[in-house]
Amino acid sequence: MPVSPEHFLRAAELMLASGSEMACRNSASRAYYAAYHHALQYAAKARLAPVATSTGLHRQLSLRFEQARAKEIAQLLRAMHKCRCKADYRLTQTITVQEAQQQCLAAQALMTSL
Repeated sequence: MPVSPEHFLRAAELMLASGSEMACRNSASRAYYAAYHHALQYAAKARLAPVATSTGLHRQLSLRFEQARAKEIAQLLRAMHKCRCKADYRLTQTITVQEAQQQCLAAQALMTSL
């Protein structure tokens, strides 16, 4: 069954309701991927030029927006990615409910603006 960026965001919001550390981590991660996939779809539709660089795909996407003079979107994607990495890989650091909520709000804002 195919899913959409909106499904990722809805899952993030539902997980957040639990308030547990694991739920906050998963919520922050899913919210990032809601924004990422939405931005990726937008970049394809808007024909934002691909970036020739050896960086990873996530960085390449933010660079596409930067080159298109959408620096706010690029900065938001980078900030959300940083939080997602903290949630997924920095297991000794806490992800608070507030951080997860901020990720959900940021994803919603990005999806509304594009």
